[in-house]
Amino acid sequence: WSSQHIGNTTWSFAKLRIYAPEVYSTISAEVLHTLPSWNAQGLSNVVWAFAKMEIYHRPFFGALAVDIAAKVHHFQQQNLVNVLW
Repeated sequence: WSSQHIGNTTWSFAKLRIYAPEVYSTISAEVLHTLPSWNAQGLSNVVWAFAKMEIYHRPFFGALAVDIAAKVHHFQQQNLVNVLW
């Protein structure tokens, strides 16, 4: 699956208010493992879903902050706003 597919799936789970900790844990692990290859839209979907479901995974958000800082100049402005929102 691409980062966009995983992001869309995560977003869908949250939008439907499906609370599945094992799914979110697996997604978090996958994102952390492959973070440098993720696009901004996929990341923003995952971040939005985690926030919507009130899932605060410190390693995930810590790694995400480092990755954003490293490639902030590659993100389109709207996607960066979505990720940070």
